[in-house]
Amino acid sequence: MESRKLLFLLNNFLDGGTETVAITYINNIARCTPHHVTLAIALNTNEQEVFLDRIDSRVRVVHLVNNKVLTFRRRRNHYKKKSFLIDTLDEVFLNPVRRFLLSQRIGNLAVEHDVVIDFDCRHGAFLKKSWGKRVIAFFHFSLDRHLASERRRKRFVSKMSVYDKLVLVCNGMYDEALKMCPEMADKLVRIYNPVDLDALLAKAGEPVGEALLPLLDKKFVLAVERLEENQKDVSTLIRAFCRLKQEKRNGAVEALYIIGEGASRSQLEALIAELGAQPFVKLLGFIANPQPFISKASFLVHSAKYEGFGLVLLEALMQRKVVVASDCPVGPREILNGGKAGFLVPVGDVAAMADAMAWVIAHQAEAEKRVSDSKEHIASFLPEASISALEQLF
Repeated sequence: MESRKLLFLLNNFLDGGTETVAITYINNIARCTPHHVTLAIALNTNEQEVFLDRIDSRVRVVHLVNNKVLTFRRRRNHYKKKSFLIDTLDEVFLNPVRRFLLSQRIGNLAVEHDVVIDFDCRHGAFLKKSWGKRVIAFFHFSLDRHLASERRRKRFVSKMSVYDKLVLVCNGMYDEALKMCPEMADKLVRIYNPVDLDALLAKAGEPVGEALLPLLDKKFVLAVERLEENQKDVSTLIRAFCRLKQEKRNGAVEALYIIGEGASRSQLEALIAELGAQPFVKLLGFIANPQPFISKASFLVHSAKYEGFGLVLLEALMQRKVVVASDCPVGPREILNGGKAGFLVPVGDVAAMADAMAWVIAHQAEAEKRVSDSKEHIASFLPEASISALEQLF
């Protein structure tokens, strides 16, 4: 295999699924192939880069914009509601400076590498075909949600002209792209987001802090998702679990834990108070390693109006955990193999979510058999297959 210099680009390096998948690719390529990997993070968000220590030491990591003034809006908006004034001032005065610096620094790095991988599809404006480099982009969200109008579709196709290949992370997303942008058919490739099973199980075995230990003594169901109602619809989970408790169908399950942070926290706290659910619905906030909680959970629940992939569902399956998820576009249906490896419910349907959770509680062994019977399906998401498919694009 020919050794190549690979440049991975990410706009920032926060605590989401895209970063987790990037780590899996980068680390496994650095450890298991002859390629040399550079990770270039556009904006340095300092203390919010909680996953940075997971990057293999063989990977070169660079930040392109380090100035705290230039990165202030990104750091502030991650957990707080956006401010029109701050966003406007930033866009008018600071964004031109950022863009100039990124253009210069991405250009310098691209010249040094053989393949450029725009992992969050955010840097097309700074990439030039004239370099003669192979340029690949990953797209992690439903195109149907992003290209609502013909005008936006045409702009998207125009922006994609700089890329040689556009990777969609599941078949549902690939089918959307092919239907909406048929003129891009020769660029489109489906490669599943991978999960490194060994790394996942190692993280599942790590201890949790003393303050969190008592939570693991209870029998609980778990959700791991951002507290952002415009996409994640956490309120449906809360209402569904409260319905279970009210109807006494929760069996031995005592609590719903929700790991994650986001701009909708105050809204969800108000809902929990309104429903009188403080004793048994707990917002645990951001936890860098949720795998020990997944390992101890009775099962995982997940609600969303739309997804890019739904990586935590796959992580739960890898730990042989039952998953109940909303059947949203795109990702959950594919990860759960059409419902054969888990349970799918209509988006926003509180009653259906409650019924599915109640069934799993009452038929735990039968529910777990769905997961144990899905080993071959789950194996299709291991890194070896994804990295091999990616290398074919080099």
